[in-house]
Amino acid sequence: MFANLNFTSADQKFTANVGVRADGNSFSSYMSNPFNQFSPRVSVSYEIAPNLYLNGSAGRYYQLPPLTALGFTDNNGVYVNKGMKYIGSDQVAFGFDYRSSEGLQFGVELFHKWNFDGMYSLNDSIPVEGKGTNYGVVGNEEISSDIKGRSYGAEFSFRWFVSEKFNLISSITLFKSEFKDKDDSYKPTLWNNRRLMTLSGSYRFPKNYVLGAKFRYSGGSPYTPLDLDRSSLVAAWDASGRAYRDYSRYNSVYLKQFNQLDIRADKEFYFERFALKVYIDIQNILNKQYQDSDVVISTGTITNPQAPYEEQRYEMKRIEQVSGTVLPTIGLTIEF
Repeated sequence: MFANLNFTSADQKFTANVGVRADGNSFSSYMSNPFNQFSPRVSVSYEIAPNLYLNGSAGRYYQLPPLTALGFTDNNGVYVNKGMKYIGSDQVAFGFDYRSSEGLQFGVELFHKWNFDGMYSLNDSIPVEGKGTNYGVVGNEEISSDIKGRSYGAEFSFRWFVSEKFNLISSITLFKSEFKDKDDSYKPTLWNNRRLMTLSGSYRFPKNYVLGAKFRYSGGSPYTPLDLDRSSLVAAWDASGRAYRDYSRYNSVYLKQFNQLDIRADKEFYFERFALKVYIDIQNILNKQYQDSDVVISTGTITNPQAPYEEQRYEMKRIEQVSGTVLPTIGLTIEF
């Protein structure tokens, strides 16, 4: 269920939007009550000077947990996550933007999000969202809705439509994303990159040639280092078939930053009944390499076979995870 109301003042300087939404489903008695997922929100904008606007917004938002978590059962076929709740977030934002009639726009926005009822792994005592892809299907385990967190920062945006031929669009976001651990202290979430930037532009040449480029930058993501001492134990490795993470150092190490430049060239042909567009798109033209955290595997060789079984260790092998390549694409589109 949802409802929405818009208001604009007579002088067109003030606008407001007020809305409410309520979600529900039949998974549990708690989730079936839509008022448990009641989410109001409001946004306002006021022109304080010619082309200069103050903006603000606040609201509550809910998201249904993944079906892998809701549908997880024990060996007897009983749904073990019946106590889960919708993932919630209270959000506020405040800022300003300037919109000139000459095509120049820029803005600044400060934001803060208070997250609640996040998914908590009862097996590993960490957020389910922080496990990444090393654990297979996310949420396929026993979970409680106990995680609280916060995200806050600032976003700077810039748009310049110089003419019908040339435009530039850019955004920079500086932020932190954290959750509360069992000791009630804040730890970085998996997506705490801290810095994001995008810069794109295009230019239209004579005879319908268009050249565009996009540059993207991201700060490094945090990750939890491996527990090499535990992982090398024969008994531990044979039990899981993979290396173990050292959760006492959860998300304490950061990967390197990554950036990528993409370019694209288009040629447009216009006919009486249709338009033909040919393009070549080259992603990561500078061939930047993204380096993920290393993987450690067992070689199968026991280094101390004479020791008691519980003390035996495998010889381990470290494998670097590096990805990224130049990816060209040639395409053709027809519009009637």
